[in-house]
Amino acid sequence: MIRYIEGMKHLLFAAITLSLAACASKTPSPKYVEEKNQAKFSASHELTQKPEDVELAARAVLDKLTHESTPQASGAVHTEDHALFSGWVYLPASRDKYVQYDYNGTVRRKELAARRVYGFTISPSLAGTNVAMSVEEEIQDIDLKTGESNGWKSVKPESAAYDMLLRKLKEALRAQ
Repeated sequence: MIRYIEGMKHLLFAAITLSLAACASKTPSPKYVEEKNQAKFSASHELTQKPEDVELAARAVLDKLTHESTPQASGAVHTEDHALFSGWVYLPASRDKYVQYDYNGTVRRKELAARRVYGFTISPSLAGTNVAMSVEEEIQDIDLKTGESNGWKSVKPESAAYDMLLRKLKEALRAQ
């Protein structure tokens, strides 16, 4: 009987200790991070192909972009120490850049032509090849009174341009 009472004391002690420990500990609350509904484009990417194959594919992509330029691109693709760059590649009109100007009392809207210089810097890595992409963009500078072009001004490139370069590079690698 004494053993039974001592066993019950130990059991009661364990239950009280366990309930106090459960009450004393704070339940963890999840930490939420607010994410924006925007795509995240990267200017560099790791590929598993050999650097020589990636360089050939990058040259093919830049040659194709240069050929598709309207009007004709300002220069051919040139190479500098495992870096390839195009000349100015002209795009007919920017998708999201335009100006509104007053023409004889009426408001007119003009989409701005854009031009870009595309580049790839290719370096070997443990996984295969590291590709860093660069895009420099300029849009037309417009006289707001007459609507005439005043040359070009530099702007931040569209982030989707990096995704387009990577997609075209992967397509060229698959076609090899």
